[in-house]
Amino acid sequence: MQQHILHRLLLAKWFFQDADRAARTSSNDLALSRVVVHLHDALDNLLGAVATERHLLVKPRDTMMEVFSSLVKGGHVGIGGSEIEQLNGMRNAVKHHGLPQNAGAILALIPVLRRFANDVAVDTFGVSIDAISLTELIEDTSTRSELDAVDTLIRGGEFKTAMEQLGLLRFRHLQSHGLEVAAIIAKHTRKLSLDQQIHVFPNEDRAHLRLECLELGLDPDELTRFEWLTPEYGYEDMQSKRVISKKASSFWHHRNWSYENATFCFTLLVNYIAAKQRSPYTSTVLRRDFKRNEMTFLCASDLTSYNGDVVRSFAPDERVTCWAADFVDGEWQNIGQATARVRIYDSEPIDGYILKSAVTLGPDFDETFDQPFLDRS
Repeated sequence: MQQHILHRLLLAKWFFQDADRAARTSSNDLALSRVVVHLHDALDNLLGAVATERHLLVKPRDTMMEVFSSLVKGGHVGIGGSEIEQLNGMRNAVKHHGLPQNAGAILALIPVLRRFANDVAVDTFGVSIDAISLTELIEDTSTRSELDAVDTLIRGGEFKTAMEQLGLLRFRHLQSHGLEVAAIIAKHTRKLSLDQQIHVFPNEDRAHLRLECLELGLDPDELTRFEWLTPEYGYEDMQSKRVISKKASSFWHHRNWSYENATFCFTLLVNYIAAKQRSPYTSTVLRRDFKRNEMTFLCASDLTSYNGDVVRSFAPDERVTCWAADFVDGEWQNIGQATARVRIYDSEPIDGYILKSAVTLGPDFDETFDQPFLDRS
């Protein structure tokens, strides 16, 4: 199947899911009006994909009903015309006139149109809309396989296990690397060995997470809902990296282990990963989080505080290990400044400023990189 065809079928599935969710969560006029629009958008994408596959010439301004009529005339789709005309009338009344529609009629249309869409997709593409997985959006094959396994759990009614696995997948692919970077930094700055760093869980900046959701086109509140519904995962200690979990008693109970919640969490994680792989942080860009250098003093010199107070004095030829963030590719990057800020590692880390002309620095070592999602195993 060509990628642009698959994309339209995935959009159709997505809109059907949005219609189902809006119908389940609320029965007010606004929610039901959204159901009408979502159903119309789902069929619009499906019929457009069918027209492309059948090599039917569609003009840019052709409406859904015009495309449907052309497909009927060509013998490419069969029954379902009355229900589609009914939906189209509802959609025009909602979209162009803001008129609420009969709730019973809307809800009755959902299963009928879904069966129609599945039949048309099977006849044209050999696969139903329901059988197409949103995981097709994921480029990395191993990640897609893991998510497909969760999808199988959901379809088998194992909602609790599926939600545990979704939380674990988020941890392993999107959170664990940050803990490993923090552990290396703590080892060098706080002199905490890996086995001393115990019961470690992600401590992410909520404002940053919400901003990232907005940048990726996701609803930040939906990430919060995902976190309510799934366990939180971490490491028992950073040496063994044995995975442990925490479950909130307010949310982790049998009434939340439902098809709707499991499907919501699955869709959110798939959407998050799909958006992330298309973000500027691509798999070819690695951010360096931590490095060290060996620094040698060429002459007697002082490490000073921001106010100019002497923090520590050093003798000629004395060597220390430091973190010099401004020293990149063998050169100081804070051009025009005589001093640079460094962190010197001794029995305790010491922060201060050194005179750049008084020292030489060796190459970077102990480098740690923030790897993109798709590069992690």
